[in-house]
This record gives sequence, structure tokens and C-alpha cells, in this order.
Amino acid sequence: MGVAGLPQDGADDDLDPEVARLLDELDSAADRLEAKIADEQGDHFEAAYGGVEAVGDRDGGLESLWLSPDLMSYSYLELERRLNTTFTSLREAALDAAEDADAAAEDLR
Repeated sequence: MGVAGLPQDGADDDLDPEVARLLDELDSAADRLEAKIADEQGDHFEAAYGGVEAVGDRDGGLESLWLSPDLMSYSYLELERRLNTTFTSLREAALDAAEDADAAAEDLR
């Protein structure tokens, strides 16, 4: 059964062809929207660099950060470089995902 419990894909020959086409379009649009929502809810990005591991979300928030005990032996400049590189990777992944989402939303219009 398709939209609103109506038969589709030629299951009911009495259905007006224009109505059937419209129902197919609506069903297809609903499937694309559900896929987009599921995709957005599951987006988390991971980045790791030399003892620094981080997980960020689609909104640019930091979900978790793990620092290796080996980092204690690094200079503060090296630690800063590793943290900044990891955070930059997370930020770029979130920006790329946002651009992809904008392009997908444009396709839905």
C-alpha cells in the first residue's frame, strides 16, 4: 500500500493515471525525505592525529576528546599543533556535510 493506504504501481486500474502519478511522486518524495532525516541524525565525524582522537557532530559540537598519555612528553607547541589539526579536520568534515545537505535540499525543491 502506498500513500494514505491507496494501492499503487498499477494495483488498481480504476485509479486515474494523473492521480497515480501524483501518488508515486509523493511516495518518492517521502522516501527521499526519510532518507535525508535518517542521514542527518546519524552524522558524527571522527578525527585522530598523533595521540589526539576526537568525535564531532554535524552542528560542529565536540562529542568526545581522547588524549593519549604519551602527549605528556610533547612540548605545548606540539600538543597545540596536534589539537588544532584534529579540530580542523572535524570542522572541515562538518562543513562538507552541511554543503552536501544543502545540495540535497536543493535537489528536493
